[in-house]
Amino acid sequence: MRKIIDIQGERFGRLVVLSRCVAKTASRQVRWLCLCDCGREHSVLSANLRRGLTLSCGCLRVDQLKARGKRWPSAPTH
Repeated sequence: MRKIIDIQGERFGRLVVLSRCVAKTASRQVRWLCLCDCGREHSVLSANLRRGLTLSCGCLRVDQLKARGKRWPSAPTH
C-alpha cells in the first residue's frame, strides 16, 4: 500500500488544500478538499494537484478567456 503524502495547507495555483476527503474514488485515488481564491470549495485528485493539472475551481480558465475577449457560456458567478 502506498503512503499518502499529506499536502494539507499547501497552495497549488489558486487552490489551498483544506483537508483530505473521506471517500476515495473507485480506483482508490485520494481526493482533497480545496478552497479556491474565488471562495469556492473544490474536491481534487491528489495526483492532479501535484502534477499541476488542476490550479483552480475553474475560475482561472474563465478569467483567461475573458482576458482574451472571449465569452464563456457557463461562467461561475463570484
